[in-house]
Amino acid sequence: MYRVTPERFWSRVEQGAGCWQWTGAELRNGYGKIQYHGKTRATHRVAWELVNGPVPDGMCVLHRCDNRLCCRPDHLFLGTQLDNVRDRDAKGRNSHGEAHGAIMLRVAARGAANGAYTHPECRPRGKRNGKYTKPESRPRGEKNGRAKLTRENVLEIRARYSLGKVTLGQLAAEYGIGTSTVHDVVKGRRWQHVLQEALE
Repeated sequence: MYRVTPERFWSRVEQGAGCWQWTGAELRNGYGKIQYHGKTRATHRVAWELVNGPVPDGMCVLHRCDNRLCCRPDHLFLGTQLDNVRDRDAKGRNSHGEAHGAIMLRVAARGAANGAYTHPECRPRGKRNGKYTKPESRPRGEKNGRAKLTRENVLEIRARYSLGKVTLGQLAAEYGIGTSTVHDVVKGRRWQHVLQEALE
């Protein structure tokens, strides 16, 4: 099995007065990547492990500098997934406006591409729509007694999946919901009111 030695790893890191920049391959989300013990791993996590030992289960390695390619040990710190979400929000890294996935989906579904235009008979309107005749029967989010998620769960799921470290199946098992539900959450098809509140 291929083993990354500290010498091999640090030879790909450009060490300077500020951030220590990873110069090798990158993941799609902008983090550095390397094959480590047979798996593709984010380089900042590998840097932490080479200096401090294994990352405890359930913990994340966060950047103080907010530079995803930085591997400098004193720029890294441990935190929970919730800490990661709060750190992201505090640094303003959550998508806003037209860059937000929920907005992108709504824009893509407008005009002739929207089924409501091509098949209007499939979309009951006004009093024929159950939303209007029985609005009290459709409590949203945590007010719905059958809901298995909370607002915090929804934000955590979206944040964790965006980092590319977990699969839909792993999240589904962890939160006790179906894979299709997780997929709808990360795509903005469910819990839309939480996403809209995050944009406001």
